[in-house]
Amino acid sequence: MVSSIVNEEKSKKKRNTWRDSPKIINNLPTDKDKMIMYVDESGEGNKKVLKRSFEAKKNNEPYQQRNDLYILNGVVLSGYDSIVLKGRMDKLKRSISPNGEYMYPRKGIRPIVLRNSEIGSKTAPYNNMTEKNYEGINKLINTTNYVQIAAGLNYYCYTQFKTGSPDDDSSPLLMCLGLLLVNYADYLNTTNKKGIIVFEEETKSHDTLKLKYILKVLKYGNKTYNKEFFSNITAVYFRKKWTEESTGNYVTTSGLELADLTISPLRRILHPEYLIIERKLYNYPNYIKKGFTIIT
Repeated sequence: MVSSIVNEEKSKKKRNTWRDSPKIINNLPTDKDKMIMYVDESGEGNKKVLKRSFEAKKNNEPYQQRNDLYILNGVVLSGYDSIVLKGRMDKLKRSISPNGEYMYPRKGIRPIVLRNSEIGSKTAPYNNMTEKNYEGINKLINTTNYVQIAAGLNYYCYTQFKTGSPDDDSSPLLMCLGLLLVNYADYLNTTNKKGIIVFEEETKSHDTLKLKYILKVLKYGNKTYNKEFFSNITAVYFRKKWTEESTGNYVTTSGLELADLTISPLRRILHPEYLIIERKLYNYPNYIKKGFTIIT
């Protein structure tokens, strides 16, 4: 009887894998042959405002025109290069704020998280940024060994002319995610590497939506490619902005921060900010539909 209970408990633990529910990854790979695509999301996506626009459209209500893009941005680094990036990013943070830390409201002292929106708006701890700090960020992006793969959707064109709901495969989130998977798989196949995907953790429903869609593609393929095409994508994980390695000791995820820093330039084609990341786009100089795809 005891043996039966033990076997049952082992079976439960065995079933609790990254495929079962959005799983937090605490220890990232560190070797040179394991690739990690860190993904950041910018725009309305699958969230409340986008749902409201679909409701307005369904009821023939007027809604505000939006010309901006919804973007999923992936930066691909090896496990080793992720460690190198973290060291360089920590050094950059120390040049911005004492010890690279900040007293966050209701959270206490934690390592600062590099967020493009807060840097641009000069929100503390970025309110005393110097020109040298900005140059340091640009240099970090320019000299980091990474490949960028992104997909964007013209939000206004989509809500004006397309059908569907935010929760099916025609939603901006899943349309962009589908393209991201194809181009990441293509990169892994071309380089003969295995790789995982790491998203920033959001709500459970939002993360579950992404995980279920990816599982479907990995199991069945899509309309263009069979499942073997995606076989080098080996797992999907999620990660918080801060990970508590030990009691009161937090670390940030540098790959997700890099994805955040490099998403804004995608909205500013031919601007100097865009030119910093252009050579990083997958299949440069022929990166359209490979490194950066825009759905209209």
